[in-house]
Amino acid sequence: PEDIALLVMLERIDLYDNALTGSIPQTINSLVALRYLYLQNNQLNGTIPSAVGDIVSLEQLTLNNNQFSGEIPLSIRTHSGLTHLYLNNNALEGPVPSETYTDCVMTQNTGLCAPHDVSNGCTAGLEICVTDCVKLAAWLPAKFRGTGE
Repeated sequence: PEDIALLVMLERIDLYDNALTGSIPQTINSLVALRYLYLQNNQLNGTIPSAVGDIVSLEQLTLNNNQFSGEIPLSIRTHSGLTHLYLNNNALEGPVPSETYTDCVMTQNTGLCAPHDVSNGCTAGLEICVTDCVKLAAWLPAKFRGTGE
């Protein structure tokens, strides 16, 4: 609910396994002390609001096993304070975060794609973003590059 934004000093939200529906309110960034957001195993949908990534104190974000769609917001993909990120089993698409995590799982999001260097602690199972085959060939180890012979 929108009223949760009034709890500005809240550090932890544990609302997993509650069959919650709807979306995360944009006002969530009012929770300036929030460090842990656990909303996994619900029926939340829509896009993940960029406001989630605006919470500077956020360390762990667990949104797996919901129905989120669209891209992971840039504010989350570049959030340097996140140590644990769980977004698996949603309908997310687009690029994956570039930050390094202690633990990160994003599998079972068929639209997510990774740059050539996915050494950021994220569990694989992601497709490489293929937009330029010439550049893709340069990323592949030599033994996988065709020589044309």
